[in-house]
Parts: sequence; structure tokens; C-alpha cells
Amino acid sequence: MHYRIAKLQTIVNMQAIEITVGEIAELAGTRPATVSTWAGRFADFPVGRRDGRRVLYDRAEIVDWLERHRPAYGVTRTAGARAVDAIRTVARSDDGPEVVLALLCLTSLAPQEVADAIVDTPQPTGAISELSLRVEDQRGLPELLAPLREPDAPARFREALALVTSPGGGVRSRSDLQQTFEAVLSERAGAWARRHSDFRSPEWLAELMFDLVSDAIGENRVLLDPAAGEGGFLLTAARRASPPLDLHGWELDPGNARLARQRLLIHDFDAKIEQIDSLGNDQVESLGAAAVISDPPLALRLDANRWQAADPRWRGYGRPAPYGDLAWVLLALHHLAPGGRAAILTTRGALTRTGNEAEIRAQLLNAGAIEAIIGLPAGSTLQAGTPLALWLLHRTSAATPNRVLFLDATDTSINRGPTSRPGADEAARTVAERIRGAITGWRQQRDRALSIHDFAATHPTKTLESGDAVLDPSRLVHLPASIEELAAELKRIHKKRAQLLAQLAVVPLPAMNPAGDRSTARRMKIGELLASGRAELISGRRTNATIDGAGTPVLGPWTFQGEPPRHSPNATSQLESGDVVLTPRGHGFRARIVQEHETDAALEPPLQAIRLHPADGSDAPQLTSSLLAELINIQQAPSSGTSGRNTIKTLEIPLFAPDAARELDAALTALRHEADIAEQLQATRERLQILLIETLAR
Repeated sequence: MHYRIAKLQTIVNMQAIEITVGEIAELAGTRPATVSTWAGRFADFPVGRRDGRRVLYDRAEIVDWLERHRPAYGVTRTAGARAVDAIRTVARSDDGPEVVLALLCLTSLAPQEVADAIVDTPQPTGAISELSLRVEDQRGLPELLAPLREPDAPARFREALALVTSPGGGVRSRSDLQQTFEAVLSERAGAWARRHSDFRSPEWLAELMFDLVSDAIGENRVLLDPAAGEGGFLLTAARRASPPLDLHGWELDPGNARLARQRLLIHDFDAKIEQIDSLGNDQVESLGAAAVISDPPLALRLDANRWQAADPRWRGYGRPAPYGDLAWVLLALHHLAPGGRAAILTTRGALTRTGNEAEIRAQLLNAGAIEAIIGLPAGSTLQAGTPLALWLLHRTSAATPNRVLFLDATDTSINRGPTSRPGADEAARTVAERIRGAITGWRQQRDRALSIHDFAATHPTKTLESGDAVLDPSRLVHLPASIEELAAELKRIHKKRAQLLAQLAVVPLPAMNPAGDRSTARRMKIGELLASGRAELISGRRTNATIDGAGTPVLGPWTFQGEPPRHSPNATSQLESGDVVLTPRGHGFRARIVQEHETDAALEPPLQAIRLHPADGSDAPQLTSSLLAELINIQQAPSSGTSGRNTIKTLEIPLFAPDAARELDAALTALRHEADIAEQLQATRERLQILLIETLAR
């Protein structure tokens, strides 16, 4: 047993991976420029080899040098941190990820056999290669672990074995293997964004799209992703569904089809993933799926002549060309069973392009196949930085719905890169909750008109079919659906503008006494205020709040967009009158006071609230809720940590003597009132301009 543990420990420590100057800097916690000087200053600094413009160093030699010359390195670099370094280095190599991922999958399927192969043979390469063939045969999945048998595989076995073996003996736990698998995939996408990001989908988007189609899944458990990539959508659906789904994935790229199979297997899910050209001529028979979700390749150039004229997938709509976006839409619709739903991503151009695509959109509307069109923010996917469109489709046997819902969330920029960032995830999930709530509420009464200012609107199907059947939410959300509604909206806007101008005329002038008492004035960070007990911070909790729901009122991002509270039966009240509710905005925060009618409401992330407690002593520095809200609104919050995220605790605010605090409160409140009116006037003016242009255009 001691021999087994000693050998496994030796394998773990054998990480002879070549790394760059930048990666050495990450290991040492310094800058690349500093690392570059070490080679000239220290005679024993490891010698690197030049690879084009880069100089590569042996990682084991660098680690040894750092531990000798920078003692703090050995203390601060935990085992977990070193594992992350190893994962990052493997994932950035050209051929390393496939070998490592295959070995991780094999280890999860046959842990004892892998451990025996590592310990009982001097060179485990051959034993693992034979084991991979046996496991493939048992599973009926040929080529599942093929990278382990490639000629170059032995060169990558050291780091691959280091990531599957446990320092305590044996192989790592299944959960560790799953986490490592996901980490390698993520780092692989980050290192080779152009090559691999087309096959990865953000988790928040996969969750949203599955949730929007999940109510169609009943006795029919078939779910299809016709552009499966690395299997992200299928994995998300499998995790969120109960009982298990009958998962089908089609993927053109053989390497990614293999990765998708490995990924589902390592997470203990069964899926039928095939290497298939989804748009080819072979998949013309409907799968009869309850749901289809996909983030397919965008804006493919297609020739309509590649398909036969009688192809049943396009029958009644026309052959999709010259772009592939609507081909994916029609493909999803074709493979749905009656009553099924689909969520498909396309470019925004698919909503507005004329010619053949306009005719296809008109036919989709006429068939009642389009339930909703959602304009997503820029950066919603890894492969596109521009706003995209999410199509919600359904095959209904009931009467054709007479309205289509449009949601416009393009005013929020997620700014995602190839890898996940905390701030981006928070913004993305906020957008997803708003979309989810609007769709859920509207589905309860499909034939009614719905309008949420600058976010949601419904339009009659017959009206949308006219002209070029334009389906762009950024236009339709902001326009009345008929001439009568247009006239009524113009009248309402004129009236509102007149009221705002009248309010602006009577706003009092702010005043301050420069000679007032400043003896107790001081500055304090909000974090200190919280620590002193003068205030408490209330964090939002995830709810399933909907527009037409019942239960506890919920304040969320929609609150700062002028919408009323939503409701959730699962929420617990958190707020009191006078609490200061705040939400991230740019490099700071936006704050408002909880009103009487909002008392006992709950908070939805990313919203937080600050509740002030009375100060001790009548002459102590004072802070009121309204003054705190104004101070937060006019300041920027310094970012905290390496993520660059803003935190309210670092924002510094002044505290004043009681009289000065009251004067400043009144002055800032007057200015805020004026700013609020001016902001509403600006929005009213922009709305009026759009309406006047639309009036002349009709």
C-alpha cells in the first residue's frame, strides 16, 4: 500500500509542462516584466527554449527555483492553486485538452481499473489505451476515448495523470473529476476563443432557454439540440429536469461530438449524441421532440439549391437562404411534436432582412408558430458581441394565437469574454429573471395585450404579416400596434409632457448656509457604518416573481425602470419604509427610498438595501435615508479586488452635524426632484420623436 501511495504522489508531482513568462508571473504573483529581469539577474534561473516569439520554460524547474528564491511562494501557493495552474497550462496547449478530457472521462467510468493501470505497470500508457478500448466496447460508443490512443498521447500523459490521481492514493472522487473536466473546457475556450467559443454556451442562457420550453415536456420526454457543440445545453436540461429526459444532440464537428458524449457521461447522464450535419439532407424525418433548444452557428451562408424542393422541413415556408439563421428556426419547428416548444438563437438580421427571409417570417406568423421574439443584450453568447435574437416557437393544435410577444433587453450590455466573469454573470442572470418573469406572466393570458414601458409589447399577428414581416423588438416594443393606438399614445405623451413642464416650473431652489456648524463633520465608508451598527445591509434573494403572480411583492431591476412590484408566493418580506434600495449602475450605484406601499416587499438580486439605525446623542453626526440615497446616487464606488466589481461597502460618504445634515438633505432632495423630472422629460421627448416619425410613415 505504501508503494502505491508513493508512486501516485510521484506522478502528481511530475508536472513537466512548459510555461510562458506570463504564466510564470501568475505563479509568482508578480508582473511579466519582473520575471523577464530574473533571467539576467540570477545565474541559476532556468534556461528556456524559444518557440517563435515566445520563450517556454520547464514548469517543474520554475517551481523549484521559485521555492528557493521566493520562500513566500511555497506558503501561498496552495495545492488547489497549483492544480488550477496545471489545468490552465494543459488547456492552453494544442493537443493537451483532448487527452486530459478523455482520461478524466475514462477515470469516471472505470476508476479502479485506471488506478490499477497507473500503479501496477511501469509505463501506464499501453494499459490505459487497452482499457479505453474495453470501456468503449462495453458502452457501445466507439471512438469515445480515441485521444488516449493517438501517437502523441504519451507526451501528454504526465499532466493528464496528475489531474486524475489523488495525493492520498487512488484516483480523485467523481465530483473532483467533474469539476476538473469543466475547468479544462472553460480554460480551453479562454485560451483558444476563436477556435472553441463557437461550441460553448453560457450557463445562464442555457438555463433561461430550457425554462422557457420546459412546460411543453410531459409524457413526451424528448429534447433535441441540433447544434450540440460541447453539450452545454443538454447538460443544463438534464440537470434541471425531473424525471430524466430522452436527450438527443447532433453535432457536425466530430471532436466536439466526442466531447459532448464525454461531458454527459462524466456527469452521469445518458444522451444520444451523433455526429450529424443537421442541415444536410439526411435528417428530414421529424424527431417528434417535446422541446428543442439550440445556440447554432450564426449567419452561415447557404445556397437554397443544396436542398431538394420537396424537403419536408421547409414545406410551406420556402427554402432558407442566403443565410442559415432561419434554417435553424424551421429545422427546430419541423422536429417538434404537436404541443412542443423551441428556443433558438439567431442574429438580429434574421428579424429584418427582406426578400426570401421576409416571406419565411410571414409564413411563420401565418402558421401561428412564433410565440415570442426576445432581443438579447450584447455579449449574451461567447461567439458574438452584438445583440442577438431569441425565438420562442411552438406547434399548437389549438386555434392560432392572434398576438406575438416582443421583449427588448438590448439596453443592458453583458460584455462577456470567452471565460465567465462574476460581474457579467450577475448582469446576465438579472436580464434572464426579467425575461422569465414577463414570459411566465403573459402565458397565463395569451390573447391579452401587454405593454411594459421600454421592455415588452404584444402585436397582432395579422398586423405583423404586412410589409416585410419585420420582427425586431427594438422597434416593435416602442411602437403602438395600430393607428388608433398611435393616436391615443400621442395624446397621452403630449399630456404627460405638459404635466412635467408644469412640475419643473415650481421646483424650489436649493439653499445652503455656508456658515453652518461643521464641527462634527467627518467621512466614513459605508462598510464602517455597517460595522459600527449604525446601519445594516439587506441582500436580495432569488425568487420566482412574475408580473401577474400572487404573494409577496418583490422589488428587482424592474423597479428602477419604473415598473410596479412583481409578486412571488416563495418570497419573504424584507423591507421597511425608509430603507435605501440600491442597484449597480456603471461605476457606482443607483439608490431610491422604499415607499409606504412597498413596505414588507422582498428584494431580488442584484438589489440590496441599507437600513439606518438612529445615532447616539442629539449632537452626533447625522445621516437620513434620503440623504444617504442622494450621496450614493452622485458618487462612484471604487472597485474591489481583482474582478473590478463595485461594492457599496467601499463607498465613502460624509456625515454632518444635525442642522447641516438637514440643510444638505433638503438641497439634494430638491436637485434630485429636478433631475427626475428632467430625465422623464428626456424620455418623453425621445418617445414623442419616434411617434411623430411613425405617424408620418404610416
